[in-house]
Amino acid sequence: MATTFTIFFDGHLWVGVLEQRDGGQIRAARVVFGREPSGAEIEDWLRRHGNNLIARASAAQPIDDGGRPTVRARSPNSVPASTADM
Repeated sequence: MATTFTIFFDGHLWVGVLEQRDGGQIRAARVVFGREPSGAEIEDWLRRHGNNLIARASAAQPIDDGGRPTVRARSPNSVPASTADM
């Protein structure tokens, strides 16, 4: 089972989404952080509440992932300098 935890800004608040993909299905659970969490705050939050978030995702109703592969966002810092100037 592939599990991904993604943090993003939804236009108003910072949100974390835990996704579990298995056998063409996906289950997910969400947490709202509010203001932008620091790396240390995320690490602390996951230590304290990560098991609960995983349990919530595991208990969620699975949906068909449509056969789509997991897509990972690339950091702009990982773009080679030669393509950044284009």
